Amino acid sequence: MSLDWNLDSIPEGAGTPAGIITLEVTPAQSVAVPYRICVQSTRSTVGLQFVPRFGVIAELDEDGCYTYTYPVNPNHAGRTIAPYVLGNNDDEPDEVVTVTLSADPDNPLPAGVTISATENSDSITITDNDPTVVSLARVGSGAVSEGDKVEFTVTLGRALVAGETIDVPLSISGTGVTTGDWSLAKKSGSSLNTGV
Repeated sequence: MSLDWNLDSIPEGAGTPAGIITLEVTPAQSVAVPYRICVQSTRSTVGLQFVPRFGVIAELDEDGCYTYTYPVNPNHAGRTIAPYVLGNNDDEPDEVVTVTLSADPDNPLPAGVTISATENSDSITITDNDPTVVSLARVGSGAVSEGDKVEFTVTLGRALVAGETIDVPLSISGTGVTTGDWSLAKKSGSSLNTGV
């Protein structure tokens, strides 16, 4: 028995069907095959659910698994399961979900059926579609004389995780202002602007 996912990534909130997991039992079986699909995520809340037959969303058990039964299938050996990709309004890192096929410990596999050792797990990235809020604030107030410095702080709505980057374009404009009137410099210091 093996598992394969035909997508590498999918957007948050894509709903269902949004990508298909294919289960194969070789050879075709004349008896039902109980199995579990277990889910692990890089986030604490998994943005993925599975839709079994009749469109009812299954619930994860305490081990993070869904329990199913592969029906009697004497004519062919393939079956698909449509995942349901959840969405929210929270800006968050992309989520990597790993899906693993395993036997149901309460219902052993029928004689002659084993879980593939090399095709029993696959991963997909759920890409976040909520914007990262960026704000700009001046430090201090009042007029600035020619030749003086003024400090601005750029703040992100959340901390980035390893591997994430964000570009923040900055521009200065005003009546009679030209690019020769100003320059920008990152403030230096061992504890300042880490990663910028």
